[in-house]
Amino acid sequence: MRLKTGSNVEYFVLVVLVAIALAVFNINNSGGLFTQFNRLIASPSGVEHIYNESGSTHLIKAKIKGVRTSDRSKINDTFLIIQSLGTGFLVQSDNGKIYKASTEPDAQIFLEEITADVGRAAM
Repeated sequence: MRLKTGSNVEYFVLVVLVAIALAVFNINNSGGLFTQFNRLIASPSGVEHIYNESGSTHLIKAKIKGVRTSDRSKINDTFLIIQSLGTGFLVQSDNGKIYKASTEPDAQIFLEEITADVGRAAM
């Protein structure tokens, strides 16, 4: 297939290639393909990867959807990750309360979905 210089097909191919380059740049700039995939499926292993990669230098905020095990009330909130703990995390709410968020039987918050973002630099 040949393209004539200055043709509409050439400009279409250029636009497609620029769009692909911008998409790849956006994915790489926001943590890479692995991070984006784990955000899509909201897996604890993806959050653990983010925590292990950036947790020593930055605060990690986790968006948790789950159930409080004490009264079965729904939770959909943001927490600060303090520590990775087994298959879950030790997290702190905005009001300072600390919870174990996990899929383990002794968790205080049973995880349904969890995603994480790297926050400001830790002091």
